[in-house]
Amino acid sequence: MPEARQRDFLVELEDAKRVDSVELQSILNRLPAREELTVGDIVAATGSLSAPTVYGLIESGQLKARNIGTKKDGRPCYRIPRVSFIMYYKNSFV
Repeated sequence: MPEARQRDFLVELEDAKRVDSVELQSILNRLPAREELTVGDIVAATGSLSAPTVYGLIESGQLKARNIGTKKDGRPCYRIPRVSFIMYYKNSFV
């Protein structure tokens, strides 16, 4: 990871750690302890977002993700940085 990008990530991560919402903290506790999440991880942790909704957020640019390939059914296979999901949730729901 380039040095500037790593600094940006660390700043975002520190901001994301400041959780004022009990609901968001509960969701964070249900997320896997990985740097990158799947659409399924987010759907399972939130209980309120569906897979088509998460795909729509990614495709509209509201939720940052990277496409790592294509699934057998032709859908893109995304990985969402944990910090991106946290920032999206904080800005949208908290």
